[in-house]
Amino acid sequence: MILVISQVLFTFSKLWAKYHLSCEEGFLGCLHIEWLFVYICIHTVATFMQLYVFKTTNILKAMAFFAGVSLLLTISLGYTILNEILDWRDFLSVLLVLSALVLINGEKQKVFSKRK
Repeated sequence: MILVISQVLFTFSKLWAKYHLSCEEGFLGCLHIEWLFVYICIHTVATFMQLYVFKTTNILKAMAFFAGVSLLLTISLGYTILNEILDWRDFLSVLLVLSALVLINGEKQKVFSKRK
């Protein structure tokens, strides 16, 4: 439950930052705005929540899964909600995430087949 909440906080904070950075003159123009402080606080809380879950459970491979899901969620919500135009880097990151998820799934199946 904590991991799901942390991923929601990560995704919300990333979308919030993308929205504010697209509305400002650029990164240097938004450094003095209070939303940046709130963004950093939300991101820090989510990071500590995620680190707590990874410390108390043995799901190290799941860290890559949740990072990939977060990236896919951020790109898709940025496209649908913020009307962002996707470029080659977005498509490349989606391909890398999907290939990593396939590799992780293949390794899990190898581990389980060796145990039987």
